[in-house]
Amino acid sequence: MSKLTSADLKQIIEIRKQISAAEKSNNQNDSKTLSEQKIELQVLKKKAMQVLSGTEKRINEIQRDLKPLVKVISKLTADANNGNHDSKKAASVKIKDSQKQLQELQKELELRKKQQGAIIQALNDKPASKPKNTFSIANKKTPPAKKEKKGINTRISQKFAFNPLHIFKSKPYIPVAIIIVILLTCIIAIYFYNKDTPSIEDPIESTESGKAQIDDSIIEINAKGTITGNNVNLRVQPDVSSDVIRQLHNNSKVVVIAKTNSANINGAVLVGQTQITMESGKKIKLDAGKGITITGESESIYTVSYPISDGKIISGTVDKNSVKKIAGETWYQVKTSNTTGWIFGKFIIVE
Repeated sequence: MSKLTSADLKQIIEIRKQISAAEKSNNQNDSKTLSEQKIELQVLKKKAMQVLSGTEKRINEIQRDLKPLVKVISKLTADANNGNHDSKKAASVKIKDSQKQLQELQKELELRKKQQGAIIQALNDKPASKPKNTFSIANKKTPPAKKEKKGINTRISQKFAFNPLHIFKSKPYIPVAIIIVILLTCIIAIYFYNKDTPSIEDPIESTESGKAQIDDSIIEINAKGTITGNNVNLRVQPDVSSDVIRQLHNNSKVVVIAKTNSANINGAVLVGQTQITMESGKKIKLDAGKGITITGESESIYTVSYPISDGKIISGTVDKNSVKKIAGETWYQVKTSNTTGWIFGKFIIVE
């Protein structure tokens, strides 16, 4: 059997660290050195495996010899207690010899196990396991020897067991990719969830029914204005059923050039977040400020409609207390950097 020194084991661990660092740095200049280190590591590993095999074989032999030796000592002790003076003396000599042999075997077993642990630690780059309990004369019991699995590679293969943390450390792009996939999944889910639920002031196509009757009294002014809502519609005419030119964001600055009052008696807005029951029975929640057209009414509810971005007309019923008619309410004509249109007065502060 080849001789394996502690220096060999330290060299195995050091070469493993160097190879790992070289592979992580991915430096092409180190490829030749890396190849040589891998060859040297394989030679040392082969040598260590041979020594490990012989060590484990000797451990099994010692454990096999300990059990009958303990029985012999027990029998000699019993004979010494029951015999005459001469037989006690002879038995005492044999007991001492057997005890000396037992102690030598136990000492060798301990050294072999330490050697075994050091080799496994060097090969696997893991802390060696604690030595198993050795035999003693006091308990006079021999633990049953565990059957060794065929092949030494079963221990070394533990290094390659699935370990998510090891994967994340060696390939940091994997957790980033997982986070991106999760974010994309959430975005897609939110999109389909809100697909049939129009947001505040969605672009609205104009319709023939409920069309505004624009008051002829348009007053020209020259002032500055600040938008006070999110996604506020800039419309062609001062009416909730008019075409939407674009949407303006909160705190946007505009120039106010005119104002007028809407004459559309069917125009209205929602005063708070409101649940509308559609003709199909489906219920949709709309936020405050949503422009709607009243198409009918009963004692406590309005029948309303509003077009959505794909040109469909959504109809349903809503509680009267959730609706505010805006006939006669002020609209402001504003000018942005590239267009001109009308904004409902509730969503602008004129300075």
